[in-house]
Amino acid sequence: MKIGIMGGTFDPVHNAHLKAAQVVCKACALDTVMLMPSNVPPHKAGRTIASASDRVEMLRLAVASLAASENTDCLNVSTIEVDRPGTTYTIDTLRMLASGGAEYFYLVGADVVFDLLNWKDCTEVFKLCTFIAMLRPGFERSQFDQQVRELKEFHAVKMLVVEIPQMDMSSTEIRESIAHCEKSEFAELKTWLPVPVFDYIIDKNLYGAGEKIV
Repeated sequence: MKIGIMGGTFDPVHNAHLKAAQVVCKACALDTVMLMPSNVPPHKAGRTIASASDRVEMLRLAVASLAASENTDCLNVSTIEVDRPGTTYTIDTLRMLASGGAEYFYLVGADVVFDLLNWKDCTEVFKLCTFIAMLRPGFERSQFDQQVRELKEFHAVKMLVVEIPQMDMSSTEIRESIAHCEKSEFAELKTWLPVPVFDYIIDKNLYGAGEKIV
């Protein structure tokens, strides 16, 4: 079985996350892509993020909405990292999954390719999974292609490259927009998120959203 892993904070999950995962699932003939929210990401220590339970629930709502609207079950949600206490490291997750007998593919943004050698126990990580680098239009290719070649040649990294559509949105931008926009501006914001996720954010007053609703 070929299983993709898309890790991240998902604070909140948005349509670009879902589209990228779908494109990769199809392009690489994966059986599924697990959307895997992190517990305490080492690179985001000190920043306040939504609770693990809220982030997991938003993911579940997003996946269910996608399955209903597009009749697809290629995405699912894994809580393996939020169920584990402490800081989240990819190597710990891959070690836990290794005994399952599946082939794992770890999805990363093209920019992350330049940081892989800094990951904890990266040599073992490289043995336990194949990376799928998601390349957006306009990303500078010459340095990227060189980095991929060097990772493969000198560090035995297994890597595929998949081009994904450009979708200009980020969780940071969404959080800031929710915190600062007026209620009249919510219509545009809703196009960035699955409707059930947007409704959940309003209902739970995440990112200061609920106080805008009268």
